[in-house]
Amino acid sequence: MKKYLYTGQISYVTIARVDHCLQDGNEYSLPADSSHVKTLVATGALKLVEEKKETQSKKNN
Repeated sequence: MKKYLYTGQISYVTIARVDHCLQDGNEYSLPADSSHVKTLVATGALKLVEEKKETQSKKNN
């Protein structure tokens, strides 16, 4: 599952047998291989949220 940001009007969808109420400005964990997700990405309604990698600095003493 990947995180996506939804932009658009409220939309009720079923993705991978799970019902979702997509609301503007909210993030959702959705399966990237779903044809419905791919369509929403292609139309610009869903955008992949980049996951920030936390880096740990090593302290040299």
